[in-house]
Amino acid sequence: MTYTFADFAKGSQYAVGEVHKLDDNVTVTTNQCHFTTQLRVYQDATYDGNAVFACSKVITGMTINAGYRASALEVYGSKDGETWTLVETLDVAATNADFSVEMPAGSAYKYVKLDAVNAQVRIPTITFNFA
Repeated sequence: MTYTFADFAKGSQYAVGEVHKLDDNVTVTTNQCHFTTQLRVYQDATYDGNAVFACSKVITGMTINAGYRASALEVYGSKDGETWTLVETLDVAATNADFSVEMPAGSAYKYVKLDAVNAQVRIPTITFNFA
């Protein structure tokens, strides 16, 4: 299922714990991010942002369209939304590109956390593959 952030109501900039319902299967909680026409995940001296997606189904993989500044985006998976395992680090460039991420076999993750390592990463769309 593909989610285009421009299709949803905007949130507050830098809010902590702001929950956005994408549909009956997926919500995203933004922490010091900006949920706007894109999901903007920040990491700098002032803001340490991340976005946590909670899914009702097991996630087998995803495609993240990301760009804006040269940065790194860490993708974590979790079964409970509390204990996180780094799945992959994406090298994001200034131009948007699609990044495919496969979840480890048997991981049964229902949660994904996106965490910018430095600068800012803008994500216009994300596509989840479910079991």
